[in-house]
Amino acid sequence: MREMIDKTKQRELAGITPFQVHEYYIDHFVQKWESLCLSIFQQVEVIFKDKVACFCEDIFGRFISSGLHYDVKYYLHH
Repeated sequence: MREMIDKTKQRELAGITPFQVHEYYIDHFVQKWESLCLSIFQQVEVIFKDKVACFCEDIFGRFISSGLHYDVKYYLHH
């Protein structure tokens, strides 16, 4: 960090970090957000689908002979 500050320092007051340094580290940090968000979303999606499947099994499990149970499971997976 010190090296980057020294490279970008122009006429800043003593103790002031140049804007380019802030910008670089913020961009570097934010670039990681997309992959983290997608990973967490996928984990939540798996948990959610499992919970909904269990819920539907409890509610529609008694309708196996009518085909309603199959239809609900089909729409859950598509």
